Amino acid sequence: MTNCIPAILVTALSISAGFAFWFMFQNRGNKEIIFATTTMTGAMIFYLLQVFLGFSEDKRSTSFAIEITVDRSTNFIGAHVYSLQQSMRAHAEVEAVRKLTEAQPSLIEDQEETVRRDFIILSTLDWLASEEFDWRSQSKVLTTTWGNITRKGRTSEPAKSEVLKEDDVKKALAKAGNVFTEHFAMRTFKEIILPKGSEFRVASNTVTIRHPVFDLKFEFGISPEMISNVDPRTDRMEVLPNGKPRFSTYVYEATVTTILNKYRAGDVNRPLIEAWFTKLQTDIRDWFEIRVRKKGLDKIPIGSVAAPD
Repeated sequence: MTNCIPAILVTALSISAGFAFWFMFQNRGNKEIIFATTTMTGAMIFYLLQVFLGFSEDKRSTSFAIEITVDRSTNFIGAHVYSLQQSMRAHAEVEAVRKLTEAQPSLIEDQEETVRRDFIILSTLDWLASEEFDWRSQSKVLTTTWGNITRKGRTSEPAKSEVLKEDDVKKALAKAGNVFTEHFAMRTFKEIILPKGSEFRVASNTVTIRHPVFDLKFEFGISPEMISNVDPRTDRMEVLPNGKPRFSTYVYEATVTTILNKYRAGDVNRPLIEAWFTKLQTDIRDWFEIRVRKKGLDKIPIGSVAAPD
């Protein structure tokens, strides 16, 4: 309803301006009425212009690449190697794929394209649940002799927020027909806390959060931008007895689009939302980006966690 406000106001002002012109025409012999009506109409037109310009949206998009490797000899899908800070992602993805192949052994072979696309959606939701579980959460970095430790905690009050439980996310996945629906599991706080009034939606290649103040969309390419059929560790190609390459690495384009409605510029949470948007765009890149040493990768099993570059 809130997103209809611009159209309602513009329509009302247009009707009022039209009525003023009609009234002026009916009293065209009265100079005072004509002068007063012209002045009022001019003010309304000026205000209508200001309103129209103020209703424009602040839309921003950023894109990055996601690499997904398939090892058809073991039914593996995921990053060919994970960075050290991605150990949580590695565990979640390996476990989800294992459960899927146990439940439906031939699914990856029969519907690999669908499984790859659904896998990216699953990984994105796992990122939200494990890393971005509270839209107002702030990270604390503790430096130790073993490296940096990042800690996050809940800041928002659930009663004043929109709270997504594990079942809520599973229902959204099921509605989208995602093959990983039954294998999605929340860790950490077992819920995702969003701004009050948010609507959460999942489609075959998008995750969307809509709100009266903003729209947030994570969109992933339906088709890969590039395909490589070599072992990503050695750059050598292996062919299975069925003629298919053992390894394939697919590069998908991911786009994060944020829209802030300017007619709600005075919303008390707007500065927090803007900071949240900036944080999300950085953090989702870190979730998917692989940074490891290239030397010695041929000795590391596919899907392992490796030392940083």
